[in-house]
Amino acid sequence: MKILCDIDGVVCSYDFPAITKEFFGKAVSNEDIYAYSIEDVLGVSRQSVNHMFLEACQRRPVMIDGARRVLREFILHGMEVYIYTNRLNFMTVGGLASWLKKCLIPCTGIAILESNRLTETFDFHIDDSPAKLMDLNGKVRRKLLFDQPWNRRCMNITGKMERVYSWEEVRGIIKEEFDRELREASTPALPARTSEVQPVDNPRDEPALDEKPRLRRARRPPWEFQEGSDDSGALPTPQPV
Repeated sequence: MKILCDIDGVVCSYDFPAITKEFFGKAVSNEDIYAYSIEDVLGVSRQSVNHMFLEACQRRPVMIDGARRVLREFILHGMEVYIYTNRLNFMTVGGLASWLKKCLIPCTGIAILESNRLTETFDFHIDDSPAKLMDLNGKVRRKLLFDQPWNRRCMNITGKMERVYSWEEVRGIIKEEFDRELREASTPALPARTSEVQPVDNPRDEPALDEKPRLRRARRPPWEFQEGSDDSGALPTPQPV
């Protein structure tokens, strides 16, 4: 199972009252940010907002409750978690990988779009931006919109996004899908029934009366919980996906 996950507004959050006070002289709370476009909310230029994020994205973040724990659990169960974030507008891939490791944010790698397109299909995408979720339409099976003040006015007129309010809710949704796939993978397919009598070409193929039935071993599920796995959040070399 493959998961795309945003960072800001999903795994961690900016201290908006502090940074807006620092850069614009007025403390603005998260609840006051009613749209995803910060420049539209504050009435400032995009360049000034980009400068604010360029400075603020290097700082230690405020973690959203449950994010690290649930991401670590996903990875320990064999799921692939790729970070898909606008931070690449302000950081290099290597800089982002180092920041993720320093902040102990578990992940498999970093999703890098090629020509603004994903080259693979993902099972889930978790993001606080409705536009980012919908821009990948056709490449993601289920889109989870992480609830924030700036996306609550989204009408979701296509009905393709599922709003979630916590990482515990995210865990429940993905775990249910993961368990369903495991059950399907571990259940052997039954042969098709036929009403015709099949001839026996070789009598030796028939089981002897005293022969014990042979049981077929169930197929191993594609992922198993790995005891003692490294959950430090260490990253492999990021690869484009």
